Amino acid sequence: MVKLPNPVLKLLVCGFFVFASLDAFSQEKELFIEAEVFPPQALLHQQVLYSLRLYRDSHLQRGYFLTPEIPQAIVRLKKNLAPRQVEYKGRAHELVEQQYYLYPQSSGEIQIPAPVFSSRELFVQGKPSLLRVLPGKNLPWLIASNLIMEEKWSAPMDDLTVGHIVERKIKIKAKNTLSLFLPEIELPTQDGFDSQRLPAKLSDTSAERLERHRLMFKKAGAHTLPAIKIKWWNSNNNQFEITQLPPRRIDIKPAATVSLTTIKKNTQKSQPISSEPEPDESEVKPLLYWLLGFGTLATVLLTAGYFRLRLKLGNFLSFWRLKQQLTHACQNNNAHKVKELLLQWYGEARMDAGSLIAIAQLSHDPARQKVLLDLDKYLYGRSKGDWQGLERLPLILQLLKEHSVANQIIKSSVLKPLWRI
Repeated sequence: MVKLPNPVLKLLVCGFFVFASLDAFSQEKELFIEAEVFPPQALLHQQVLYSLRLYRDSHLQRGYFLTPEIPQAIVRLKKNLAPRQVEYKGRAHELVEQQYYLYPQSSGEIQIPAPVFSSRELFVQGKPSLLRVLPGKNLPWLIASNLIMEEKWSAPMDDLTVGHIVERKIKIKAKNTLSLFLPEIELPTQDGFDSQRLPAKLSDTSAERLERHRLMFKKAGAHTLPAIKIKWWNSNNNQFEITQLPPRRIDIKPAATVSLTTIKKNTQKSQPISSEPEPDESEVKPLLYWLLGFGTLATVLLTAGYFRLRLKLGNFLSFWRLKQQLTHACQNNNAHKVKELLLQWYGEARMDAGSLIAIAQLSHDPARQKVLLDLDKYLYGRSKGDWQGLERLPLILQLLKEHSVANQIIKSSVLKPLWRI
């Protein structure tokens, strides 16, 4: 193995680091940004194209352009162009380009800050730019490359009558400007019709403004709507232009009316003359009001009667169902079922009867009380005897009727009955 002297080894190592540094420096010089402002001199509110171009050696050098912040101008993003291969100064590069629209809001020199392309691993900064804005004295607010106006009506204009309401839509479309620069349209006040300006609609994606006016014609005859003119500055040929809608004449017809005399004449021609006098309007109206009130009252009474009859029918069906169940339980000598049905019946009536003894206390007939006490004794007494249900069925059914009468007394009394204390 050949051993190199220490001075030679140190020289080789230093040469390697120097070469690597020079190579890295040369690669960094190939990553740079260009900024272009067109036109470099513009008028107030004129659209200016601001283009940023990044030249890089590899698509691995990823990042994004920071949106420029210019207080003296409105900034709108035009579009992001896809990266493409170009040749720059004799070498192949990948070009990343982004374009903005600038709309200056003040005259003088506007300093555009240095563009920045950055990411987590990359930061590239270009040079600042300068935009000169002319004051534009005696120039209109609107500067565009093209402007047109269109109008539409909500109804045909050849068949309008007095009292007719129509809506007039006027659309303003321009190029190379913003919709917020497009002017409002006010219709002058004229005799013969009323006008109402509705809220305008602005398009955010294109320079369009939709104006809407509602017109109501009050007088028959010929009406002329004045011409609508918009004065603007054409940025293509640098001169004034006027776009207008020509005057419009509208013929309004009288409203179709039918007189009371005409109706009476037609009625007399079609019907024989009667000797009876015509009813007075003052006599007819009270009759109509009386019939309307009677119909309303009848409807309320019928509705109340319907619900009352429905409630009574429901109570009758409940009583009949309980009677059938008690009869079946007595036939089978089922004392527990009889007790359960009686407690359920008195409980639905909201009567303080939680046991057979309590039900017996509510009854006034000694025979019915004895039936209930015998049933309680049979269920809870020590000595069990025979309990014949069929023999006691008539008295048990009388308890149900007695319960109905007692329930009516409870509902009709404000104070608690003494016989329940």
